[in-house]
Parts: sequence; C-alpha cells; structure tokens
Amino acid sequence: MNNNHHHHRARRARLIADMQQQTGGGIAAIPTAPEAIRNADTHYPYRPDSYFYYLSGFPEPEAVVVLTAGSGEGDPRQVLFCRDKNPEREIWDGFRYGPDAAREIFGFDEAYSISELQGKLVDWTCDRPALYAPLGLYPVWDAAMTATLNEVRNRVRTGVAAPETVVDVRAPLAAMRLYKDGQELALLRRAAEISSGAHQRAMRLTRPGWYEYEVEAELMHEFLRFGAQAVAYPSIVASGPNACVLHYRDNNRQAQDGELLLIDAGCEFQGYASDITRTFPVSGKFAGAQKAVYELVLSAQLACIDAVKPGRAFHDYHQVAERVLAQGLIDLGLCSRNRRVQAILYAPRRSLAWARRARRGALPRQWRITDARSRHGADGGTGLLHPAGRPCPRGVLEHRRSNRR
Repeated sequence: MNNNHHHHRARRARLIADMQQQTGGGIAAIPTAPEAIRNADTHYPYRPDSYFYYLSGFPEPEAVVVLTAGSGEGDPRQVLFCRDKNPEREIWDGFRYGPDAAREIFGFDEAYSISELQGKLVDWTCDRPALYAPLGLYPVWDAAMTATLNEVRNRVRTGVAAPETVVDVRAPLAAMRLYKDGQELALLRRAAEISSGAHQRAMRLTRPGWYEYEVEAELMHEFLRFGAQAVAYPSIVASGPNACVLHYRDNNRQAQDGELLLIDAGCEFQGYASDITRTFPVSGKFAGAQKAVYELVLSAQLACIDAVKPGRAFHDYHQVAERVLAQGLIDLGLCSRNRRVQAILYAPRRSLAWARRARRGALPRQWRITDARSRHGADGGTGLLHPAGRPCPRGVLEHRRSNRR
C-alpha cells in the first residue's frame, strides 16, 4: 500500500467499527460521482464524490467502495470496484489504475472490475443485518440499491435473510468528517494559503477600469500556479452594486474609481476547499464611510474569533457579531441613537430593505456599500456539518467563511 493512503484505510476501518456498533454489522456500498456531459462528447472536469474520496482517495469515475462488517467468512472486508485497464481507451482518456494496481496502491483487501459489482453485491448482502448506502443522492444508484434488495428478498425461500435496516451512510461519515486528522489539516492549510495568496494578488493588481473578469483571471492564475486542481466554487468578483447580489455570477462589470470590489473565491486542493471573502477599494485606499464600515465589520469578525471555543454553542459567535454590528450601526448614525441594540437585532427585515435601496440607488452615495450577503449569517452559510445549536467539541475543525466586508 502507498503510505499516502494509509489514512484512507484507517477511515474505512472506523466506518466498519461503527457499523458493528450501530447495527451489529452489515454491508456498505459507497459510489463515486458519475461523469457529467457538458455538450456533445465533451465532459465537465471530473471530481469524485466527497464521501467516496474521503474513504478511498481513488480519483477515477465508475468506482464503488464496498465494506463488510460482521462475523462471517472474510469479514471485515474492504473492497474496491473500478474500471479495468483498457489500453485503447487510455490513448483517448488517459491512465487507468485497473483493479490490481488500485488494490495495491490504495490499500484494499480486494479489488474487482466494476462490471462484477451487481452480482457480488447481491451475494454479499445476503444475511446481513443492514445495508449502508447514500440515499437519494444519485438516481441510478438508488435504482441499483433497490434492485439489490429485491434480488436478495427473492432468495428468502432458499434460506437467506435480507437486511432489515437500510441506513444512509452519509450520517456516520459526516460524524467522522467533523474531526480532521493531520493529513486533512495540512491539505486545508495549503488550500487556504493558495487562496490567500490569490486574494492578495488581486488586491495588488486591481485598478479602476478593470473588468471583473480580469480580476477573476488573476485569481485563477494563482490557483493553478500553485497546484490547485479547481476552484472550490464559482468565483464571485462583484464591483459596486453587484456586491449586493447574494450569488453574483456574471463577473463582467467594469469597476470604477471610488467603488468597492467584493471577491468571494477559494481553491480546492486535493479535495479540500478554501473559502475566503474580502472587500477592498478599487482605488487601493479606504476613505470616509467605506473605512468606517470596514473597521466595524473587522471588529465584529475579531470578536467572533475570540468567541469560538470548545464547549460553546455553535451560534454563540453569530450572536457576538450581531451585537458588535448593531452597536456599530448606532455609533455610525445609521440607526437611531435612541434605539437600543436589542431593538435593532429584532428588526430582521431592515437589512433586506437596505439592500434593495442600495441596488436602486436610493441610499446616500457614501453609504452605498452594504452587502446583502449578510443574510447568510456570520458563517457565510457554509453548511458546516456540526449541528447548529450544539456545543462545539474539542478537536472539531470548524470551517469559517471569513466575511470581512
């Protein structure tokens, strides 16, 4: 086994142990993502399914990880199904590992051709107490799992038993992914370093008159230059009023002197994503109201960072940000000095109204720098796996979106 993949084998062993504990054993089948056609015979760049890649590190399409947990012959078992070697297709599409090399390199007990999956999966599912698989993720895979269960049930009269429980395998995997091991932390840090450098490059080079797509090109230059495989999500480069569009995509406006430019961009490095948002003046220097609001939001973010500690409720930091921002709005005169912080906090429609007014130019020019993305909340709506409202346990790496406006 390649030493770079020992952590994948350890993760598979942890899932098997969890299956033993939760359902007394069972079988798990986790597919990678299907390829997607862009048009005609052109595919989108391929990216494996995140759960599959977390367990395998295997980069090719048409692959499935199968794990068995129990006291039966051959258990526990870690198996990979993947494409066969095919010299002709490799001339067109590139290198394929094939089952033999994949088993050795990625640390599986066994590996088979993907064409053998259905038959072996039916045989191995017999007499298992539970079937673990992603549910509702890929329609073709749902149909395959239904067919597998039906075939096992058809064999009941021969003395075999079908699984009594079907579990969405993403639940135990999500719990595992909360805690990042050393290899994951290193990849996350590298992704963050590359993305941070890209933002700094954009800040150095942006000038009045540049189009948003020119700035986006500088971000991509830095991502690819340092080995990132892709963007973590489509980059948002929003100048002036475009910053008030929650998920702005066009990136085609010309930035003007005196405006602010919002960049929400990050790279993906070996399957791990960075996500950074920054806002800066196109001219290179904050002035007046821009500086005042920037300093306020920066203060809120620093207060959030101080608030995030093991054992504290997940949304404590969000409430800290709300209070800092509300008091700052009062101090800046954007909210009545006669109003209390609590009154401002419980007026949720106000930010939406301000965003609408900013879009149509109804606010005074010096204050036309709001960002409607505040509706995401202080975490930027990252979909963090840790359930909202629960205390954050020690050891959980919490991905925070750095929303400095």
